[in-house]
Amino acid sequence: MHQIEFLTFDKDMNKKQISTYCDNCARTEENDYTGGLPYAIEWKENRTPFDSYDDAYEYLEENYCDGNYEQVAVLYRDLNTVKETKRVKDLKNRIRDLHNKYQLLNSKIHYKDVKSALISCKKCNSKINKDYLNSNFCPICHTDLRPDSTKQRLENMQKNIKNLQKELQKEKLKQKDKAKIKWLVKIEFHC
Repeated sequence: MHQIEFLTFDKDMNKKQISTYCDNCARTEENDYTGGLPYAIEWKENRTPFDSYDDAYEYLEENYCDGNYEQVAVLYRDLNTVKETKRVKDLKNRIRDLHNKYQLLNSKIHYKDVKSALISCKKCNSKINKDYLNSNFCPICHTDLRPDSTKQRLENMQKNIKNLQKELQKEKLKQKDKAKIKWLVKIEFHC
């Protein structure tokens, strides 16, 4: 079986120690097929560090996850090591609160508290007794039974969460020069 893992290490850690650790990871994955990593790690240290873990991960995934069993390490700025500003804390709280509201609305069974005994499905025209509804989906055709306004509210909440997450990332990037630099190592092996 083919396996890819991404591991992080402090930039100051000895490369030989990192290589040994990665090699041991490949061995301990109940791996009887090989004795560790098939190739040595290629250290991309001349490259400018990526601005974030996500940028480094995306680079490795796009360029080195093609089944060639390449072991590659790149530098990135760990934005989580920077002291949080008031703005970052505020954005995190807003994301958390909005996510909680989304979860609450999404998990609520919309038709549990209505007076009508039967609920109609617009897609398959089935009539369902509300006492037998355990979710917001038609048990026959699996269509979402909630009104369009509720589905739109959920969609808008998801968009707002994504926008806040982008704003949070931009805010963290303002302090990227203060972030600790780390290695992101992609290892690929057969087990």
